[in-house]
Amino acid sequence: MSPIAIGSEETMIANMLFRNFAGATILAIVFLLVPCRLLALAAEESSGDPASPKSYAAARAASEDGQIVSESAEEKPEQADNPQQNKHQPSYRAVSEADEVVVIGKRRLREEEPIGNYNQPRWTATPRFFTTSIYLVPAGTFEFDCWNDWKFDMSGDEAPDFLQQFEVEIGIGHRLQFDIYLGSEKVGWKGPIEINEQGLEMRYAFADWGRVWGNPTIYLDFVNRNSKLPEGEIKLLLGGEMAPHWHWGSNLIFEREFKLKDAEQEYTATFAFSYAVVDQKFSIGLELKGTTEDGPDASEPKLRKSEEENRDKEDEEKETSKLFSFEEWGAYGGPSLQWRPVPPMYIDLVAFFGVEKKEDKHFPVANPLLLAGWEF
Repeated sequence: MSPIAIGSEETMIANMLFRNFAGATILAIVFLLVPCRLLALAAEESSGDPASPKSYAAARAASEDGQIVSESAEEKPEQADNPQQNKHQPSYRAVSEADEVVVIGKRRLREEEPIGNYNQPRWTATPRFFTTSIYLVPAGTFEFDCWNDWKFDMSGDEAPDFLQQFEVEIGIGHRLQFDIYLGSEKVGWKGPIEINEQGLEMRYAFADWGRVWGNPTIYLDFVNRNSKLPEGEIKLLLGGEMAPHWHWGSNLIFEREFKLKDAEQEYTATFAFSYAVVDQKFSIGLELKGTTEDGPDASEPKLRKSEEENRDKEDEEKETSKLFSFEEWGAYGGPSLQWRPVPPMYIDLVAFFGVEKKEDKHFPVANPLLLAGWEF
């Protein structure tokens, strides 16, 4: 069955409109806004932006160990009039208070310095973990991400599943973030690639960074899947710093179909931590994930041709219902790393291994995850 051939003609039309809207929006952003932003970054680089990482690196190279590098009083009025200081800067360019006075050898990690409207550390401005989200992007930030989720049944009973998602993240201020994404799936080595998922997300942080333990952030997601009913998702995002170099995050997730009766529901908990090996360049860590789901029996309903079967329809639905049974679950874990080859780019890799239970069968899975993104 085609992924869009579900239910009524109205449902098919709604799915096609939503898919085309999401796809057109992402394509417009990528092919129009991204080149414009790249040209703007090149112009800033050639004009000698004082907030660029090159200027920062030069200041450190020109200083001996333990020497204090500070700006003179005569230079500060000139910087106040610099228009570069009055517009949004990406997290890797943003100037924090610690940039004005530097003590070489005693300074904390640059990725842990507070930046932006919410006083958040630099490392939270881009996704550090694949399975765990933390806080939100600074106001005015624009990011483009490509998420890749590959799952292999190591027992050989099921075909491999390849998921890919393209996402745009926008910091809109007032501790709010808006995302739009488009997803595709390929089942098996020779199966077709089908665009089958479109979604809208919104995040809201309850306070500026560091004001509340765990920096709680609420995350709402509307997902339209062509072969299923639309779904809603709500997450509680937590994260922070355990110690210098050490960062952590945790999510509690609830997902449910938009259906009043016998809706499928999914419950997920994640935890992750990382250690910054090279400041703003390379970090390693560990990610854990547990998920379970309930709902009606996933098997196809039988055709009811007799009046007796129609009368027994309600009883059959009650018998096949698996609400709160938690008969299907999965547990995963593995090492993770983040590499930033250039300041705007980030690459997250997770080597997930785990166990899944479906239809009273347990089987091992290998689940590598790869995220590549660019901050503008």
